[in-house]
Amino acid sequence: MVAFTTTLARATDPLPSWNDGPAKQFIITFVEKVTTPGSPDFIPIPERIATFDNDERVMATLTGMTTEEFEKTVKDWIATAKHPVTQRPYTDCQMLSGR
Repeated sequence: MVAFTTTLARATDPLPSWNDGPAKQFIITFVEKVTTPGSPDFIPIPERIATFDNDERVMATLTGMTTEEFEKTVKDWIATAKHPVTQRPYTDCQMLSGR
């Protein structure tokens, strides 16, 4: 019975690995507002952007790196990286406003 209850709780919790708190509640509330038709904050599916949390992957690639090494890596990347669609440097890209 305990295993069933735990499984059911995870199925209803959209962020089961997050600790309960203001950050988790803010994200859940935000997603509910922007995905509920009729909400003043509703965003149609074609206009939505998905992001993924890669903290576990990032931490694995940075393990053992000094602050100076990390700073150099970031500077080298930002100096050469380009947006995959526009082929423009990320520093030339602007965030869209309005939402």
